[in-house]
Amino acid sequence: MSSRVDVMALRVFVAIADLGSIGAAADHVGMAQPNASRVLGRWEKEHRVRLLERSTHGTRLSAEGQMLLPRARAAVLALDNVAAELDDISGSGRQLLGIGASQTIAEYLMPRWLAAYRSVKPEVRFDVRIANSSELFDTVLAGSMRLAFVEYRQIPEGLEHRHVGSDRFVLVVSADHPWALRETLVTQQELASTPLVVREPGSGTRHELELLLAGWQVEGEWIEASSNAAVKVHTLSGVAPTFISEQAVRSELEAGMLVSVPLRLGLRPRAFHAVWRRGLKLRSAEIDFINTAARSSRSSGS
Repeated sequence: MSSRVDVMALRVFVAIADLGSIGAAADHVGMAQPNASRVLGRWEKEHRVRLLERSTHGTRLSAEGQMLLPRARAAVLALDNVAAELDDISGSGRQLLGIGASQTIAEYLMPRWLAAYRSVKPEVRFDVRIANSSELFDTVLAGSMRLAFVEYRQIPEGLEHRHVGSDRFVLVVSADHPWALRETLVTQQELASTPLVVREPGSGTRHELELLLAGWQVEGEWIEASSNAAVKVHTLSGVAPTFISEQAVRSELEAGMLVSVPLRLGLRPRAFHAVWRRGLKLRSAEIDFINTAARSSRSSGS
């Protein structure tokens, strides 16, 4: 039996454990699915161990695979850290920065952060993936993305994080909505019984609304929209109020197109965080960008 460890097979194995299928794992490591299956099958045969249980219902780790997983995951993380160290030594890590961003951050904060960073390091290129916060958590935990910026209060286990800014939420209506002239404060009970335009499950904005109404029976119909832009279109049309980041509606509030309706309860600011896998060595470029985001947010008051 060979003691050699096939690095690609190791990566495929960990990706299957994290993503739940050979197909997703193959995409993650940049291989065709048949090749990924062949690499892992050869590895199992070479070491005379069955790491996966394959069936018509899918693929899952065997008992032996479960035993191997913690060390395999640590080995893949160590390899990624070696690659980051080499990038920093050679300088190549400063040329392309791949990051994720939740929608509110991507639309209203990321452009300012990118401009501030590139004013100092114009040679850096960026690859920004936009998704909601829960999707980004899954992607970073699976190792498909090294660094992401999210707008969620609870950070999952397995992730390191750093606060880079904050925002606050407002309840807004169109200028011709009956609540636009309202003088009394809206209560949680009233909010729970009122139809609202809301973001999709998994978004940081939806999470904040669910926290606000925790313990209350939601009776009002919720109209879901998958982006801040879509939420604003619905709200501007007068369909229903929405609970949204002030960042997302600042220009509409200033123009008088939307009106902020006062809530009875005080709302805590929501934190923006940079997140990455626990134990991952961040590249110098990634650390610099996190610092830039934090400085930019402080200077703008967000």
